[in-house]
Amino acid sequence: MKAFTVFMPVHNTDAYLNEAIESVLKQDYEDFDFLIIDDGSTDKSKEIIMSYSDPRIKFISAPHDYIATLNMGLEVASGEYIAHFDSDDIMPSNRLSIQLDFIRSHPDVDVCGGYIEMFGNINEIITWYPLTHREITNFFLWGSPVVHGTSCIKKEFIIRNNLRYSDDYIYCEDYKLWVDIAKAGGKFANIPETLLQYRCHRAQVSTQ
Repeated sequence: MKAFTVFMPVHNTDAYLNEAIESVLKQDYEDFDFLIIDDGSTDKSKEIIMSYSDPRIKFISAPHDYIATLNMGLEVASGEYIAHFDSDDIMPSNRLSIQLDFIRSHPDVDVCGGYIEMFGNINEIITWYPLTHREITNFFLWGSPVVHGTSCIKKEFIIRNNLRYSDDYIYCEDYKLWVDIAKAGGKFANIPETLLQYRCHRAQVSTQ
């Protein structure tokens, strides 16, 4: 079993997709699976994805249903951890190696994330995310304590507790999953390292 399946859902991000894919393929830790699920794109996203022949890539084409696509990712991913990544962002080349070092030294952690660098319409490094499990669970009162695009989720914990993203919480589906993981006894951590270059633009899902 690979340590990671990098899971990237895609919906109409052809303007940024090459850059996103290349950032994953250029990780300094190379032994991972790369699951890409196209969520009913109507632009050139599928064509771009299919132009890559890297054997780590597993491509699935699905009808447009974002929550169903996220849940398919949870089910199909074969790695010990599912490393979530969005198709309009950039993955720093050392993200997976940083998270692997952390999860190997903290085997009790079920979800880990990290800091982000915002770019595009906003340029800022965000470092105020809580780090410890207690700080993270306290932060639920204020918002989502783990950035979805930096998250590594332990697959075994998800399967054992039959957890999924919820259709009732679209646009905050990650927050709901974190709450459900916490209620099931899952342990959280954030790593004080920048694990994502987060692109800010008007077309992204979180602004629609």
